[in-house]
Amino acid sequence: MERFRTEVSAEGLSVSREIMERWGIGEGTPLVLEFHRSWIEIRPETVTEEQLENRALSYLLEHVGDALAVGKPQDKGDRWRVPVMVSYTGKSLGHLVFTGSGAFLPDQSTPPEEMLAHLDEA
Repeated sequence: MERFRTEVSAEGLSVSREIMERWGIGEGTPLVLEFHRSWIEIRPETVTEEQLENRALSYLLEHVGDALAVGKPQDKGDRWRVPVMVSYTGKSLGHLVFTGSGAFLPDQSTPPEEMLAHLDEA
C-alpha cells in the first residue's frame, strides 16, 4: 500500500500524474469513488473483455488500418494482453496491453510501425 498526503483545493481533490501512472491509471481511466463513514475508496472501474476489444479495435483503426482483428483478451493479473492479427489470414502482428481498468499502455504494446511492417509481409 502506498500513502501520500494531499488537500482538497477549490478545484477539488488532486492526485499527481506521477502517482496515478505508477498505479496504471492514465488520462481517461474511469474511476469509482465510494464514500464510507470514515474513508473514501477510489479504484479503477472494472473493464469487460468486450470493452477491451472495442478499445483495441478503435486504436488499431486510427493508428494501423482496418484489415486487422483482435483475439480474446488475456488476463495477465494486473494487465490485459489483446492479440492483434490480420483479419483475412489470422497472422499475428503483435499485441496491445491495457491496465486492469482498461487504460492503454503504449510502451508495453507492439508499436503501430512494427504492425504495419508485419502487415506488408502478410
